[in-house]
Formats: sequence, C-alpha cells, structure tokens
Amino acid sequence: KYIFSLVVNNPSDQLGEWCLIELQGRLERSDGLTQKTGSGIVGNIYFDNKKTPYMIIGSHILDGKVVPIDKPLIVLEKEKSDNQSAENYVSDDQSTSNSTEYKMRAIIKTKLIFKNRPKPIVLQQHVKKKPRVR
Repeated sequence: KYIFSLVVNNPSDQLGEWCLIELQGRLERSDGLTQKTGSGIVGNIYFDNKKTPYMIIGSHILDGKVVPIDKPLIVLEKEKSDNQSAENYVSDDQSTSNSTEYKMRAIIKTKLIFKNRPKPIVLQQHVKKKPRVR
C-alpha cells in the first residue's frame, strides 16, 4: 500500500495546457539510426486561418484536425520530498507513508489527429517559357 501526496499548484502558478498528438503509422529516420530516447525534434506544426493543423516532417506535410478529449487528462511530475533519507525508506510490506509527491504540471483537453498519408512537398520553380518557333 502506497501513500503519496498530490500537490495542487498555487492559484498564482500557471497550469500549462498541452495537447496530444496522434499519428497513424510509424516514424522512421532517413539515416537508418534508431533513437530510443524521446528527445529530438520530429517536425513543425502550423495552423492556418481556419485553425487547421499542418505538420511538416522533413519534405512531407500532413494535414490534421483538432478534436476535444472527452475526459481531460492531467500531467503529473513525480518528485521526492526533501525530508526523505536512507533510513526513512519504506518497503512494500510496511504501512507508513512514503514521501513521494506528484505535482500537477499541465492539463490536456484537446488532441491533434493526423490520420492521412503524408504528402510530399514539391516546390514549383518559375521557368521562363521558350518562345514558339513557327
């Protein structure tokens, strides 16, 4: 039995509002390397005048839509309390409180869904038309 505390931010603190990003399929790196960590930039997201999201990954573009989530989610960050020391460690079979805290960092109310296949970005070059010879 674990006992933990949930720390709700002060009203003066700003609780961030995040969104989920849902992609269909999988992302593969073009250089063939595998990256097991979650760090790194995947692509850029832009919104047009109609608030439609577009994601650009390399030389491909995906169009998506914004969808509200039925049940909002919260993002928690696990932190050890300052007063915890080696002798205060609690094993699973002891029934005293553990000094782990969870702080609320953000709330998730919407998600961006990119379910269509990516389209290649093709730039058109302005080519001077050659005069017709008759």
